[in-house]
Amino acid sequence: IGNENRSCTLTGWTGKHPQCLIDWCPEPPQINGGKIKVSGRRAGSTVTYACDHGYVLIGEDLLSCGLGGEWTGKPPVCRYVDCGTPARPDRGSLMLINATTTVGSIVKYECDDDYWLVNGDEYQTCTKEGKWSGNTPSCELISCDTPQVPTASYVVGYDYNIHSSITYHCDPGHILVGHSVLKCLETGEWDRDPPNCQFVDCKPVTQIPFGTIRYLQNTTYIGSEILYS
Repeated sequence: IGNENRSCTLTGWTGKHPQCLIDWCPEPPQINGGKIKVSGRRAGSTVTYACDHGYVLIGEDLLSCGLGGEWTGKPPVCRYVDCGTPARPDRGSLMLINATTTVGSIVKYECDDDYWLVNGDEYQTCTKEGKWSGNTPSCELISCDTPQVPTASYVVGYDYNIHSSITYHCDPGHILVGHSVLKCLETGEWDRDPPNCQFVDCKPVTQIPFGTIRYLQNTTYIGSEILYS
């Protein structure tokens, strides 16, 4: 390192005083719970550190062989991380995709029949902090939204859970157009659209000569009756 040749001049020796440094590094330091990959042991060579499954690398993953025969920097540390068995939701189950609970492991949550996942994530991952990512879900009974009630209709049935049925009825003077019974499916939706109630009015009839007409229900919509005399 420095000038290989120097000349004596009026002002002194040219260049800089050279040094002879070791151009060879010893075996790089090993780490527990990890492995190394060495590109060489001469100046400029590198060693790369990687941790085994279930370990997290703390520090720099690369060291360099410097002039003088020393590896630059400080070797990293591999820390073992285990998130433990995650909580199982009521009316549900969980499956460890990797069959492990160490860092990087994945858990999948499932619910029993007629239940669905709410308030959480279907998949979670074990983080390097030793905790499962996201929120643990819960399983709730599948239910459908409150059904629409069109004008002049009413619904019989107040259970909106899966497999339940509701029946539509129309107010007097109306006829039902569509299906009267709706069923809640496993998707959380009703199996069909609600019906409509259509108003039917026959309007007053023409009077008859030499006779009278009496509306028995005092109405003229569907189902009404009149008496001629």
